[in-house]
Amino acid sequence: NFRDAFQHFPQTAKMTLDQLLSISCDPLNVKGYFDACTPFHLSGVAQPFWHDWSLADLHVFFTPEPLHHWHHEFYDHDVKWCLAAVGEQELDFCFSVLQPLTTF
Repeated sequence: NFRDAFQHFPQTAKMTLDQLLSISCDPLNVKGYFDACTPFHLSGVAQPFWHDWSLADLHVFFTPEPLHHWHHEFYDHDVKWCLAAVGEQELDFCFSVLQPLTTF
């Protein structure tokens, strides 16, 4: 419950996809789209990679424990390896030239 007294509903795939469908702003309007996603607490991803997984619901298998593990795995190993390989300034530069929004 993350120390929240309110019992939140599971964030089901159907609920997330319905919320995304209700947003009428063009995803290429980055600021406008992110602003439209904010009331739903959505990240701004217009078409999640799992959108066509008919029998999968992420809230069932992407639970907080593995998400926490993968986050730390990424930072404690991958990011630190990249920093050691190319340095902080080069890594910052590489991230700075990424497009703000990537879609397929």
